[in-house]
Amino acid sequence: MSCKFHPTAEAVTKCAKCGAELCYYCDQKAFFRSEDEDNKPFCLSCSLKEAKVKVAVWEEFSQLHKKRDTIALVLWFIGLPLLIVGIGVVLWIAASIVYNGKTLIASEEQTFSEKIKSTLLLVLICAITCPYDIFKDKRKNKKEIKKFRQKLQDILVVVKENAEHGDASAQVLLGLCYFDGKGVEQDYDKAIELWKKAAEQNNIDAQGWLGFAYHEGEGVPQNYAKALEWYSKAAEQGSLEAYFCIGSCYSEGEGVPQDDAKAVEWYSKGATQGEANSQCALGICYSEGKGVAKDMAKAFEFWKKAAEQGNGKAQELLAQHS
Repeated sequence: MSCKFHPTAEAVTKCAKCGAELCYYCDQKAFFRSEDEDNKPFCLSCSLKEAKVKVAVWEEFSQLHKKRDTIALVLWFIGLPLLIVGIGVVLWIAASIVYNGKTLIASEEQTFSEKIKSTLLLVLICAITCPYDIFKDKRKNKKEIKKFRQKLQDILVVVKENAEHGDASAQVLLGLCYFDGKGVEQDYDKAIELWKKAAEQNNIDAQGWLGFAYHEGEGVPQNYAKALEWYSKAAEQGSLEAYFCIGSCYSEGEGVPQDDAKAVEWYSKGATQGEANSQCALGICYSEGKGVAKDMAKAFEFWKKAAEQGNGKAQELLAQHS
């Protein structure tokens, strides 16, 4: 078997995420690895996704902590005067902590000023504990965000270099970055340009993404016929996602005459090979009797299969019909 990213190199391992064949170089240069005992590498594509996820997660944590910390600080300093009084009363009544060789409070040997100083010292220690914890969490969030943003940039450097050297997989990845505006400034034109270069090399993912772009009218004028053309090229290479997309085109009459039977035919191709969206859509066809005889048992069968893969629409449909 050859490496997915270096076709001339022999594969020695597999990506921990997607199972892609990887060579020795990819293994040694991996940006992420699985956290289990196997410690398998992530391929370049999965590393890019992982870095994006990590940045997004820590940024979300940061926003949540920011809201929490603001509320906590306001409540803390509003209640601080009451806290001082409460702690002061407790300390004057009973304590056994030693301060400068003397009991902290209620000691006849301490002067009134010493008692006041001792009390205020502990109040001060208590008062700074909450803000310290808050700012400590804030620093940790910033550190993690900075770390994964840097890792994302490091991955992008490699992706750009590979794309410039004509690597179709890297061109698809870089196109996705430009399309989403993740790690780089959003630029639909660059995304489409990169996908077309990869599609010229018969890259199945590039063909699928071009189909999506034309279907949604993002980066290019909306053109259902063009979308179907690219979906069909991907489907010819066995893209399960393309099967679903073509089925949807027939179901909605986008780029082709509306044809429920044809939609069922394409959905079935994906569903029988485990594609969750196709399974969900085929279940809907059976539940409504579109392009196929109505059969709720079949509908539930396909919805369950899709739901088991985490398909949200299928899960909703099962809940509605249970």
